[in-house]
Amino acid sequence: MNMKRALMRGVPDSLNACEHEFTVPCQIDLTKARRQHLAYRETLQSLGLTVDVLPADERFPDCCFVEDPVVLIDETAIVCRLGADSRRGEVEPVKRHFHDHGYRIVEMTAPAHLDGGDVLQIGTDIFVGISRRTNCAGFEVIAEVARQHGCSAFAIEVGAALHLKTVCSYVGRGVITGLMNLLGEGRSYLDRFQVIRPVEGEEEAANVSVVSSHVLVPAHCHRAMETLTRDGFKVQPVDVSEFHKAEAGLTCLTVLGFKR
Repeated sequence: MNMKRALMRGVPDSLNACEHEFTVPCQIDLTKARRQHLAYRETLQSLGLTVDVLPADERFPDCCFVEDPVVLIDETAIVCRLGADSRRGEVEPVKRHFHDHGYRIVEMTAPAHLDGGDVLQIGTDIFVGISRRTNCAGFEVIAEVARQHGCSAFAIEVGAALHLKTVCSYVGRGVITGLMNLLGEGRSYLDRFQVIRPVEGEEEAANVSVVSSHVLVPAHCHRAMETLTRDGFKVQPVDVSEFHKAEAGLTCLTVLGFKR
């Protein structure tokens, strides 16, 4: 990916009050979470990215999951109407950030709602999860902007998972890592990709990031890292275990593909 910058947002003291859909809340160690967040930032910097960091906002426990409020398609920043009512106040600082960096802003309005974690971009194809956080009207907003940029959008139903990228993510060379059984109608759009299925106990390996030809993988997913390394990928472990307790992963904590 041709990227120069990444966006992150600070970890609030209120993180333990974050939203949960599929898991029972358990205590997040804030000190450890902040240490992991900093290490992730330093990893991105070591791979050549300039990392912009917005301050945390204690009113919004999920604010560090900065992927969700915005979707970037070329020079356009789609400012999302988030699927959880409690999170909708997170978007304004993210909107300002991309406006100040010269992006064209498209604001999503009711009845559409969408989380950025439901949007998987692979080249000019944009796959959008229809989930508890993203509806068909939200998909249509993405699809319209995609058409304006010569891209194609495809809707895929997401089952017992928070977001599409909780279920699958792209590692490069036509390969996806994913739990494809959690996808419903529209799953066939991904049939052209080779799929690496995470082993039991490493389900979080379905959510990875690619930066500067390196695949960033949750640090506890040893089997996944072995498989990717064997297949010729450069692998970089990143520990985000405290954020997994919040139903989040590697992609949730960053906005990548930020070129200005």
